[in-house]
Amino acid sequence: MDRIYREPSTRGIFVGPTTTLSEVLFENGAAELAGTVITDPEAAFGAALSEDHRSIFDNGQKVRVVRK
Repeated sequence: MDRIYREPSTRGIFVGPTTTLSEVLFENGAAELAGTVITDPEAAFGAALSEDHRSIFDNGQKVRVVRK
């Protein structure tokens, strides 16, 4: 993976419900990640099967990880 390009005076921030919360992104220039961690996999799976994709995220917790 190539490093994430950003100007030195900026911070690389990835935001979105499906953001991968991975150390690899930090290792390649990200400063902050924000996404969703599913807390009830069975309910989320049921929502996906019913094509109620929006309710998948009702079965999770919003998280924010900041690299210092």
